Amino acid sequence: MHALIEAHRTITSGTDSNRWWETPFDQLNPRELYERYSHFSKLLDLFHISRSKKIATASSTV
Repeated sequence: MHALIEAHRTITSGTDSNRWWETPFDQLNPRELYERYSHFSKLLDLFHISRSKKIATASSTV
């Protein structure tokens, strides 16, 4: 769980502020768009890993 919290902190920390997800896409330059894509990809991976662990735990207790 600690690794998930640390990963969340890393993903949500932007260069200018901790609210990198609030800027509309049409106001971003190509570099910022790539960074945004990267942040969301990492976040999606974390959700997938967390979900997989919960499923594995639930199926092992049955």
